[in-house]
Amino acid sequence: SDRIRDAVDEKVLALGKRGIRSLAVARQDNEGDGWRMLGILTFLDPPRPDTKVTLEECAKFGVHVKMITGDHLVIAKETSKVLGIGSNI
Repeated sequence: SDRIRDAVDEKVLALGKRGIRSLAVARQDNEGDGWRMLGILTFLDPPRPDTKVTLEECAKFGVHVKMITGDHLVIAKETSKVLGIGSNI
């Protein structure tokens, strides 16, 4: 239903803003014409502990770092914030 879809979208967005990836899990109902939401799996994959220091060292030498990711925009923004590489995403 729209209510469930909206609730899942809201939760996925809230998790993404904290840098948490998520995967919704559903199954097809018995008639095969709809889906039943089962839950959301979450995955935390933070940057390596030395990444921020490495990026700071790069900046000292004039290296401009760009992040390329396939993550959702909100996860990319949170990762950029954590690493201190700006918010121009």
